[in-house]
Amino acid sequence: AAGLIAVGSCNGDVTSTILQTLMEKSESDMKECYAKFLPLGIGLCYLGKQDAAEATIAALEVIPEPFRQMAVTLVEICAYAGTGNVLKIQQLLHICSEHYEQDKETPKEKKKDDKKE
Repeated sequence: AAGLIAVGSCNGDVTSTILQTLMEKSESDMKECYAKFLPLGIGLCYLGKQDAAEATIAALEVIPEPFRQMAVTLVEICAYAGTGNVLKIQQLLHICSEHYEQDKETPKEKKKDDKKE
């Protein structure tokens, strides 16, 4: 709610409070479905402010890894939304197009391999 109130204002009190809350949470707390809204609150504070969010993005680096990448990306998306910064938008679109390779074959691939033999 604090992020919605301070949309686009770069309010230091709001961002520091949300950052402090994120840093105090354990890894099990980060798995809750509502934990995703904390970085969104930070991102909304920097909506359209581009480079003003860099210090906050650097502060997010202390959060544990599965949650860190999502939080940094979400703050960057909000900071560069509607700005027309083509290079940054292309970088963010590239993140969307990345595919992670799976260690295991899917069942369909196994069935195809079995039929060939």
